[in-house]
Amino acid sequence: MKIYRFLRWFFAVSVLWVTVLFGEIQNLSFSPSPAWSAGQFIFPLNCELGKTCFITNYMDDDPAPGSVKDWNCGSMTYDGHNGTDFVIEGWEAMDRGVDVLAADSGVVTEAVDGYYDHCQRNCPYENSNHVFIRHANGLRTVYHHMKKGSILVKTGDRVKKGQKIGEVGSSGDSDIPHLHFIVTDSAINLINPYAGPCSSNRSMSYWENQEPYQGGAFKVVKTVLTNQIPQNGSIPSSENKFYATDAYVTFWVRILNVQAGDVSEWRWYTPKGELYSSCRINHDWSYAYSYWYCYTTIAGYPAAEKFGVWTVHYLYNGTVIERATFTLEPLPSNG
Repeated sequence: MKIYRFLRWFFAVSVLWVTVLFGEIQNLSFSPSPAWSAGQFIFPLNCELGKTCFITNYMDDDPAPGSVKDWNCGSMTYDGHNGTDFVIEGWEAMDRGVDVLAADSGVVTEAVDGYYDHCQRNCPYENSNHVFIRHANGLRTVYHHMKKGSILVKTGDRVKKGQKIGEVGSSGDSDIPHLHFIVTDSAINLINPYAGPCSSNRSMSYWENQEPYQGGAFKVVKTVLTNQIPQNGSIPSSENKFYATDAYVTFWVRILNVQAGDVSEWRWYTPKGELYSSCRINHDWSYAYSYWYCYTTIAGYPAAEKFGVWTVHYLYNGTVIERATFTLEPLPSNG
C-alpha cells in the first residue's frame, strides 16, 4: 500500500516533517454490484472510528482512468483504489494489538501469515498477511496487511460474524499499520459496500450500520508536546516540562481532511510573549488523514530570559486552532 510520503522543511531554528497517507492498488476488475441483500457486514475492526482508527481512502467508484469518485461524490480515494483503508494510531497501537473482525459469518478460503509486518514502502505486495472469507450469499471479503503471527484462522475454517481473525499490521505493500478491506462477488467483481449518491450501490448499503462519511471538515484529533523528534508514524511521548539540556521542543498534531492549498503554521512565543520562531507550509495535496510536527531549539536564547512558561500556537489558514504551554527550567536537580 502506498501510504506515506515524506517532506522536510528547514528553518533557521525549526524543522517541519510531514507524513501523508495515500492508498493501494490491486488488480481486480470493476463491476456494478449485483442485487445482494443489504446490511450484512459489521465494522471489521475493534476500534473507535475517528478517534483510534481512521478511514484514509474509500473505494474509487469511477471506472474511468485518471478520474476518481468515492461513494459520497468526494475525492477521498485515488484512481483504481479497490477497497477501504482503515488506519490505526501507529506502530505502538499495532504492537499492543488492534483486532481484525470477520465482517460476516462464512468460510475461510485463504489465510496467509508469517511475513514481516513493519513494512514502510519496502515490501512486495504479495508478502501481505491476509485472510479471504466467502459468505453464504456468495460475497467475499478480503483483509490485507495483517500483523505477523496474529492470524487465528486457517483455510476451511468456519467463522462467525464479529469473530477475531487476527490483528492489524503493516505487511506487504504498506507504509503504516492499517487494514485494507475489499468486497467482491463470487466472480471477483468489485463491490462498493457503501451506499451513496455516487456509489454503484445507490439505494442500499452492505453495512449493518454505515458510518457517516469521513471526509469534509478539517479537524484536529490529537496534539502532543514532546522533547523528541517523532519517527516513522509513532506518537511521541507527551511532556509539558522541559530543561535547558533538551535539544528539541516539538509540537505534533494529527489532523483530518486537509485541503490542497490550505496552510499550516506553528508559532513559538517566549515567556515575555515575543514571537521566537515559526514554521509554515502550504499543503500541496488533500489529505484525509495526516500528522505533522514542528520543532524548535531554545539553546541560543539568552539564558537569563529563557526560563519560564512558553507558548506554541498551531494555526490553520491563519486561525489559531490549538494552543499549548510548556515550562522551561534549568537543569533538573540530582536530589
